[in-house]
Amino acid sequence: MSLFGNKNRECPSCALESDSGHEECPYCGYEFPESSKGQTVMALLFLLLMLLWLLTAIF
Repeated sequence: MSLFGNKNRECPSCALESDSGHEECPYCGYEFPESSKGQTVMALLFLLLMLLWLLTAIF
């Protein structure tokens, strides 16, 4: 399983893989939560800050 470019996702309810375009699992009906744009931006900002901290600690 790769971190990027994975077209499938695993359902946390039934553990079967389905297409990432589905809003709910076609097997058990579990509704996948939508990730908000804000969560993605905050995660990228945190990663950037951690990289900057690491670079300043090294040099």
